[in-house]
Amino acid sequence: MRFPPDLLRMVVYLLTGPEDAKKVIGTGFFLAVPMPRNGAPHRALYLVTAKHVADELGATFWMQANLHEGGTRLARGECTQWIYHPDKDDDNRIDVAALLVREHDLAVNFFAPNPDFVVDDPSKFGISLGDEAVIIGHFGLLPGKVRNTPLARLGTVAMFPDDKVRVVYPDKEIREVYAYLLEVHSLSGMSGCPVFVHQVFTVTDGFGRPTANRVGEVRLLGLMTGHWPVPEEDKKKLGASGHELNLGISLVAPGRHILETIMRKEALIERDEWLDEFLKR
Repeated sequence: MRFPPDLLRMVVYLLTGPEDAKKVIGTGFFLAVPMPRNGAPHRALYLVTAKHVADELGATFWMQANLHEGGTRLARGECTQWIYHPDKDDDNRIDVAALLVREHDLAVNFFAPNPDFVVDDPSKFGISLGDEAVIIGHFGLLPGKVRNTPLARLGTVAMFPDDKVRVVYPDKEIREVYAYLLEVHSLSGMSGCPVFVHQVFTVTDGFGRPTANRVGEVRLLGLMTGHWPVPEEDKKKLGASGHELNLGISLVAPGRHILETIMRKEALIERDEWLDEFLKR
């Protein structure tokens, strides 16, 4: 599946720990909400990742992004500012978190599409089972010494479940989450990666009968949240060692939950206050 190179610039690495002993917890990516004010174009920039990644980052964390001139820059963040999904009853079942970022203080080489880039309903964008998907994010075995070097992994849309999915998280907690399923061999540390698909248009004849499919623009389907590990008894049969094996079925938090998070009332108030403050400078 081909994708625009700009998508690589959506991705940043999220780290925790002291500056001399940082470790990557997961991947994040950028979205931007347009905020025209008095005829001038402005936008609010959001860092988006999985909620369980945000929870693991601790009181403060590091965001590592590439610079225009080469190399990387570490920006510091505060976890107290994360925004979660507005449905409190689904707090642990919607694995999405977002953070308002002061774009003008970031000074890194990044790409941030608008919310209309996000798939709120797969059927509306012609996305179906069997469609190819690409996941872009951190690869622990080859993260890049001088620059972030995100890995692109290919998968297939496998299921749009009607109900919640039961899964075991890295902390061994069992949760029931809302998720799409991808057939792809995931790796630990890829939580929070953006997942992209192509929009598909159906061509019909004069009688309204479908005759062909045409591939359209790339869209954001959601974000990676986890995968099913291979049961312990099967690991022993396989003689597994080293990196954790999984069943090759990964979970994706739906794009609509990303939109509902960054468009919640509290997020709107926060970015309005931020823009008021910025325009006073």
